[in-house]
Amino acid sequence: MTSGLLWGPCIPQTKYPRIALSAHMNMLQHGLMSIAAGILLRQGELMGLEKWQVFAVVLPHYYVWFLDAVMIANSWWGTNKMLTLVRIPECGD
Repeated sequence: MTSGLLWGPCIPQTKYPRIALSAHMNMLQHGLMSIAAGILLRQGELMGLEKWQVFAVVLPHYYVWFLDAVMIANSWWGTNKMLTLVRIPECGD
């Protein structure tokens, strides 16, 4: 959540501010989602989760940091190189 708030003032300085704004909003959403998951996991006696179940909930929240870093990189350097790699060829190509 804090990283999303700190990223907000950097949005106008990026080369692609729309992607930066999207990263900012996603980081705030990911922060709220992680807080909610942490609150639920803290109430373990109510949930009755086993160790592997807790790990299955916690692991994706660490993966979200990677996605946020990729979004920040895209706001500085753009996505044109990545998008050409996944482009679907037209009939005439």
